[in-house]
Amino acid sequence: MLLSINPQLTYGIDTQEINNGPICLDTSENATAGIKWWLCSCIENHDECRSSRKQPDWQPTRILDLGDPAEPLSPRILQGDQVPEGVEYVTLSHCWGLSQPFKLQSSNINYFSTLIPISSLPRTFLDAAAIACSLSQRYFWIDSLCIIQDSKSDWAHESSCMGSVYSNALFNIAAAASSHC
Repeated sequence: MLLSINPQLTYGIDTQEINNGPICLDTSENATAGIKWWLCSCIENHDECRSSRKQPDWQPTRILDLGDPAEPLSPRILQGDQVPEGVEYVTLSHCWGLSQPFKLQSSNINYFSTLIPISSLPRTFLDAAAIACSLSQRYFWIDSLCIIQDSKSDWAHESSCMGSVYSNALFNIAAAASSHC
């Protein structure tokens, strides 16, 4: 799994430091500490990083609330007015593969607004959520869980916002080595 920092957050960083590419992550304490240090340093020392949100008043229609990062994972969907104003969040880019085993639909949106069973989450989502939580990030955006997959109107609206979703994220986790979610 790779962590690909928002390009705005890498502005001004010596490319020797980041080796011109994504950072290979493992979930060891050393790797997590290194990423936390880098992210904090970036935000504290670079004006561009402090104001990394391109559209400060914009926020996603829906977001996953992973729960308190210090507590066991308890994800649920927040939508509309439930999404905290100015929310700081992480995104996941992943390969859906041949099937879409786990997705938000009109039939499960109310249930997922209460709790998404961890046992039903694909491994890629669990790994990405673990990385986000290890970096003290509570809010997460995954297309298959933040866009109603069986609604043409929701897809039309949300797909037109994808540029804003990714450009306003604190960082993006790219599950580049996975052939499916």
